[in-house]
Amino acid sequence: MRTLSETASKPPHILGNFPRVEVVFECADASTAISSGPGAPDGKYARVEKLKALLDDGALTQAEFDREKAKVLNGP
Repeated sequence: MRTLSETASKPPHILGNFPRVEVVFECADASTAISSGPGAPDGKYARVEKLKALLDDGALTQAEFDREKAKVLNGP
């Protein structure tokens, strides 16, 4: 599976406008998925950039961002 785009709702989340994320993906061969997966060197930094975008949009707090960033950077 390869992610093509990700869209997150923007606050304020009131009166039924619940937080949501839409992910568009496509199927990929195993060799492509392995080379571009989250364990790839560029994959970690792309994930941190996505987390930063969520922080800037208000979907994450600074503490949540720091915790998730540490998981990504310290992971395999």
